[in-house]
Formats: sequence, structure tokens, C-alpha cells
Amino acid sequence: SGNTSQSGVAETELTTKTEIGETVLFAKVHYTVGGEDYVKEFAVGLIDIQSPPPDNYELTSNKEWVVANGYDKAIITLNATYEGRPVPGLLVDFTLLESEMGTIDQADEVTDQNGLATVWFNTLKKSGNASISAYTLYKHEELEMVNEVQYTQKVDHDTPYQLDSYNVPTMISVGSSAPVTLRYVDAWGNPVDNRNIAEEVYFEISSTAEDATFLDANPPYTSIQQPVDFSGSATVWFRASESPGLNVILADPLMEDIESKYFFIQ
Repeated sequence: SGNTSQSGVAETELTTKTEIGETVLFAKVHYTVGGEDYVKEFAVGLIDIQSPPPDNYELTSNKEWVVANGYDKAIITLNATYEGRPVPGLLVDFTLLESEMGTIDQADEVTDQNGLATVWFNTLKKSGNASISAYTLYKHEELEMVNEVQYTQKVDHDTPYQLDSYNVPTMISVGSSAPVTLRYVDAWGNPVDNRNIAEEVYFEISSTAEDATFLDANPPYTSIQQPVDFSGSATVWFRASESPGLNVILADPLMEDIESKYFFIQ
């Protein structure tokens, strides 16, 4: 409270707490007329209490992995806070760097009362990493601040579909060694890689003398189960029989709907 000056002006200071939003400031005037005391209350004005600029931004997804099948999707969420409290009213622009990786819906948003803004990320049919950025704009009177935060959405291959290529010798010297490599892809040509779950291929080798083995097995043995690598390839080294004749390798992918294949090495 206070008294008016000679010019009829009274001043006060408003101290904000942690709540933000609009509030109406009222003034209550006490005065005396003819020895009688009166009180009059009236609204001074509308005050918009705004949060300070955020000191923390988090961009997250509700799924660590989505599948490159053309219909899988994830919710991308921006969380803006100041000293742990939400900052609403921020303008947010979501962008996707690699257009071949997918699409985003409703790219322009505003943070809600919980300091959150969300957007859908929709996959196409390409696996890899999708780089999503959220640009925020904080405005208060003459102050404008732009901030960028990024999130990398992991996109896994679709269901393994077929053997794409292989590198297997057709002839080999007795007792010598060579690699066998088989590469698998999904229906859209994406490698069936090991970034998320590593599919495996079961290999088995036989020879007339029954002495051909896989060197990757420990100790060397006639069968081995090998995971695929980053390129979608499963590679094993074998040692041919010490006797002339046919070395037969069976490659049986432990993946649904992909048939096994025999290789005959003279």
C-alpha cells in the first residue's frame, strides 16, 4: 500500500512467483468525503507474466526404433523448461534433414502449458538414421531467441526377404582356405543388418573325406551359426578337404520365408 503524490499518482512493485500467464492488477483506493470513509476498487490493467527463456531443451521419440515399411511411425516430442518448469507458448518448427527417410506431420507447433510440442514421424521404405531438428523461437518484447535441438530416429530394415548376392568360390585347391559371403535384404532393398537385431545364418559343410571345416568355429568344425554384419552379410571362412573331391556348403538363413541354399565347390 502507499499514498498518492501531490499529482495524484501512487506506485507499487509487482513481484512474480513461478506461475505464468495473464493476471489482472486491481487497485483499492481509500478516501474521505465529508468525514465519511469510502473504498473504491478498480482494475488497473492486464499483465502477461511470461516465462524466462528456456534453459533446457529435450527432443525425444516414443520409439527407439521404427521399421522402414511405409506405415510405421513415432511421436517426436520437444520438452522446453526453465529451471525444471515448463515454458509454454514457444513457436516450434520441426524439420527432417533426409527426405528419403520419411515425413513429418504438422511441422509448425507451439509448446503447450506443459512445455511440450509433438509431431509424427512417418517412415517410408528406407532404413538408416533420420535426423530431426526442432527450431524454437522465444519472443518477449524486443527479445528474440532461436534455438535448435536435434534427435536421430533409428529406422530398422523391414522383414528379411531374400538373398541379394553371394561370393562363393567354385573351385579351390585341396587343403586351402577361402571366405564365403552371403548378403540379405528386405523387400525394399535395405540390408538386413545388425544395427538393431542381428539375424543369423546357419552354415554346414561336408566333403567326401569328411575333413572340410569352418575356421571360424572354435575349434574348427563342420557347422557354424554366423550373425550378419552392418552390410547385411554373413561371412565364414572354410578349409577345403585335404582330398580331391566336392566340398558342399549349406547356407540356411534363420530368417522366416528365406530358403536355404547349397553351394558346390570343386
